[in-house]
Amino acid sequence: MKRISEAEKPGLVIALMLIFILFERFLIQCGLPGAIIYLLDIANMYLLIQILYNKKVERFWVWIVSYAILIIAAALVALPNYSVWGGNVVYTIIEIRNIVRFLIFFMACATFLTKDSIDKIFRILVAYFYINSIYIIYQYFTFHPEGTWMRGDLLNGFFGTATGGNTFVNALMLVVIVYLLNAWSNKEVRFLSLFVPLIISVAIAGMIELKAYFVEVAVIYVWYLIRKKKSNKEKWMNVVLIVALLVVVYAAIQYMLLEYPWFRETMSIKGILQSVTDTNGYTGEQDLNRFTGIFTISKSIFHGELGEILLGIGLGNAVSYSIGGNATVFNQLYDATHYSWFSNTYVFIQNGFFGVAIYIFIFVYMFFKKKTNKEMKFITEIIAVLAVFLFFYGEALKTDAGYFVYFALASGWIMVSKKKCVEILE
Repeated sequence: MKRISEAEKPGLVIALMLIFILFERFLIQCGLPGAIIYLLDIANMYLLIQILYNKKVERFWVWIVSYAILIIAAALVALPNYSVWGGNVVYTIIEIRNIVRFLIFFMACATFLTKDSIDKIFRILVAYFYINSIYIIYQYFTFHPEGTWMRGDLLNGFFGTATGGNTFVNALMLVVIVYLLNAWSNKEVRFLSLFVPLIISVAIAGMIELKAYFVEVAVIYVWYLIRKKKSNKEKWMNVVLIVALLVVVYAAIQYMLLEYPWFRETMSIKGILQSVTDTNGYTGEQDLNRFTGIFTISKSIFHGELGEILLGIGLGNAVSYSIGGNATVFNQLYDATHYSWFSNTYVFIQNGFFGVAIYIFIFVYMFFKKKTNKEMKFITEIIAVLAVFLFFYGEALKTDAGYFVYFALASGWIMVSKKKCVEILE
């Protein structure tokens, strides 16, 4: 067995972190304590030490400054608001951790991985995708929990049979499909290596009621058609793929409507437009709409107060969890709005428009910033676009599913010099 060198260890830690996330929810469901997720923080601290030790922070100064401004501003706003909203220093520290963990992981991936090593990790994710898809199909036919009106939310394979697993399934499928599409366009894999998982992913989306995935696949493929040059043979293959995809999407939607007939109105053009613009909320009751929630908060919760609209109420003053049973005053008053279900509303309440703008700026910057790894710049570009969508659509970027997203984002900036080739997982 090959001895792992010091230079290879950070890359191995990155791979192990992602593998751990693939099974963390399953392990917790099997009885392990939820605190095992903090193993990721220990690994992140190791990666941060390695980044600083190797003096590799200078090329990330835009990211670091952006996050620093966001954190400092939100922490300063939080302090005078503790007495009003019931936050405290511990909550603020936890929220700072929730923000910086992805920055550290992104920098580590871009610093310590190479094309070969990142390909190996991507291939692990592809293999897991197939295994997990089989498990989801098995659950679809065998798992029928009582007392739930939305069974699809619970069919997540190794991501567990609890609400929230869909977020992980969605993030994984996006990363896998974007990687395979890029690899196929670069002639690194065969057509079937893309065709089969793409069709499977669309079918899975229909089974587990992952409506957003249909939109995400359309965005991915449109950007591919715009950005990638294609030979005549590839053009014909694309025709075959598009036709097959349209057939499967139609079948998946029909199957989803059969399983969940109440979606029929929401899947129409009128229903989609209404879901985007309606202020009644996600469930149609008193909660927030994922796309208009910011404006509802500005009017109904912040009451037009300019300071709160611009800067929020500070990090830690609106956390959706409690320590020792002590929830914040804000959470007690507004938990019914489900503001924590969407990253954009959660960030807006604590960081204001200023925080939302910084989040969006970071992804826009990633999109336009010149990449060091030309072979994978398509992955970074399209994931940056999808990250903005995920920021508004759900909570992926505030859960451990975000590690998949930031791993893919880093692919455009991985090490390309032969002088420091990091080989892992051998």
